[in-house]
Amino acid sequence: ELLAEADVLTALNIAEVVKTKLEAVRGLKRLVKRRRLENKLRDYLAERPYLLMPGWETFAKETRVENMLSDAAKTAGLRNKQYAGRLDLAMSSHRQLLVIEFMRPGLVADYDHLNRCQTYVSIIDEKVKANTALGIDQVTGLIVADKLSAKPGMSSFIQKLKLAGILAHDWDTLLKSTEAKLKEFLEIVAERAPDDARLVQLKADSGHG
Repeated sequence: ELLAEADVLTALNIAEVVKTKLEAVRGLKRLVKRRRLENKLRDYLAERPYLLMPGWETFAKETRVENMLSDAAKTAGLRNKQYAGRLDLAMSSHRQLLVIEFMRPGLVADYDHLNRCQTYVSIIDEKVKANTALGIDQVTGLIVADKLSAKPGMSSFIQKLKLAGILAHDWDTLLKSTEAKLKEFLEIVAERAPDDARLVQLKADSGHG
């Protein structure tokens, strides 16, 4: 009985963490709906990468490449008024660097912007791999924007970006996917003790059950 209760308590602790993450994702969805994108939000996401993708808890903000990001953005032409609604963020885990390009919710990505983003990530890749002391072997990219398929030919180009290690997500799909995965994980945790009233209540409070 003691071991069974310990299992339930462990499940409860995990479920509480998942519930907190769900609330954070829903809060982020509200900000995106209001088209809020600023440095504070970028820093908030840097501390909580699981809001972008469950399983990214191992990633942390990479400050050693900030000058590289700034120089690459200038070279790629992303430092002008036309792209004032963008933010970038670099995160690392093990020997991988992830470069994230955020476009302000409501702005529609076009071919020119995505092409510049590809150039931007390629420049960072070259600079990082030349600095072997960083210990980074792989550079990948993630572009988060709205209405990715709104312009003709965009889907084909986005597929080419994927082959180059750069993924694209629109805000709505990204956050809905994260929320769905967290809810699925909560369901799995709750199954450890399906009759426990505390877990049942936690599921209900999380809007899942």
